[in-house]
Amino acid sequence: APSFDTVGPLARSVGDAGLLYAAMAGHDANDPWSLPQQLVMPGPTPDPAGLRFGVPHPWVDRGLADDVTSGWKAFLAMLEDAGATVIDLDLPALEFPGLVTEAMYPEVAAVHRTRYATSPERYGPEVRSRIRLALEADMAGYLAGLAWRRRMRTEAANALEGCDVLITPSVASLRKVIGEDSVDVAGKAVGYRIALSCFSAPVNQMGLPALSLPVAMPGTPPPSVQLIGPMWSEPRLLAIGTGLEDAGIVATPPPPDPA
Repeated sequence: APSFDTVGPLARSVGDAGLLYAAMAGHDANDPWSLPQQLVMPGPTPDPAGLRFGVPHPWVDRGLADDVTSGWKAFLAMLEDAGATVIDLDLPALEFPGLVTEAMYPEVAAVHRTRYATSPERYGPEVRSRIRLALEADMAGYLAGLAWRRRMRTEAANALEGCDVLITPSVASLRKVIGEDSVDVAGKAVGYRIALSCFSAPVNQMGLPALSLPVAMPGTPPPSVQLIGPMWSEPRLLAIGTGLEDAGIVATPPPPDPA
């Protein structure tokens, strides 16, 4: 969906992510969706004690796998122990799934319509089913989806005026078994795409930058949390992430022993 597809780096530390960001960021005159925003590198690393972290309800109140819940609670406790301010926010417009498909599927159809019509066998069965739904999307649904997207962007922007970042878990479940369509979330079978995208997909719709960080606690993989900042706040997010690393609140575990 060209109007909000983005590319982001995966790295073993916030510092490495910052280096990759510096190489990737910047205006591309050949991309009509690229904006002429000047690249700014991360500033001084802030102490978590001076930061305000907003927790968006009811978005974060959905069912979570047990290991995700323990990691989320541990993260909040470590923030408060470090002197950070954690604020509970009532943000009903930040919902999932909302109108994700209505806002996205017409763009998906535009990208794939010709290719799917001529070579449908080149798509996997799950992708084929999703593209068929996209091809049935109508203008009324698309306009409703755009209005929903705007409501979320407005509510998030207003909330971020009173805090440095919004925080959520990164996913509702840490594992998906290959070949299985559902994952266990709080004792219930939930479609894996919903469990793995319920916190990230709305951020794409908001058009905001986010940084996902592993909580400094045992576990393979460790539970992780998502920091969401205002528009164009990537440098600030990276600096906050570095501060959380320095405070021992988040940490990337070493790779598993190959033996």
